[in-house]
Amino acid sequence: MNKTFETLSQLEKVDKVIADFQKELDALPQELKVVEDEYFEVKESYNNLKNELESLQAEKKEKDDLLEEKKEFVKNSESKLYLIKTYKEFNAAQKEIGNAKKEIKELEDEILDLIGKIEEKEKQFKEVEAKFNEISKKYEDLKKDVEKKEKEIKNKIEEENNVRNKFVRDLDKQILAVYNLIRSRRNGIAIVEINSNTCSACYMNLPPQLIIEIRKKNKIIQCPSCQRILIWNEDN
Repeated sequence: MNKTFETLSQLEKVDKVIADFQKELDALPQELKVVEDEYFEVKESYNNLKNELESLQAEKKEKDDLLEEKKEFVKNSESKLYLIKTYKEFNAAQKEIGNAKKEIKELEDEILDLIGKIEEKEKQFKEVEAKFNEISKKYEDLKKDVEKKEKEIKNKIEEENNVRNKFVRDLDKQILAVYNLIRSRRNGIAIVEINSNTCSACYMNLPPQLIIEIRKKNKIIQCPSCQRILIWNEDN
């Protein structure tokens, strides 16, 4: 039975190591999420500003093209005025040219306004672009680091599980079932030492006769209060 107690103690040490590694593994997504949230927030601002800027630039190009058309119309129309033979046609042509020139003035004003908006939007975009490039690198670097850590921790857990399996093979199935059940219900702690005649987990005072039975190590004895497996440390 002494061998059983020794195996259980070693098993719990391994299980604690595995649990600690698992905590590290579980914390990795949250470590990444903090930067990930910032990354997607900045990315959204970057894309919105990029779309707004492209929309303004497209609108300016459309007005630039229309302005050129109007100017070309005025140029051609004025060059043909001398060919007009009647006063009525001349007045109609002059009116068309006048309307076109008015539209040219309006277009030029609109284009100037757009130029101002584009310059302001480009300034905003450059600031967000620099921030986006910075957070993108930070996010990608952290993602690679997290993936590397995840792989390393999983390898360590696998190694410890291999060690655990060796101890499990040496244990009676019923004892192993009790051990696993206690661990699942008692925050991963299934085995505790007696300290000054008390359970070191729940601090229940143990009867002298129970302590005598525990010291014999002839069978598995559980704490009457917390149900953990009690072991006697010869250094007590």
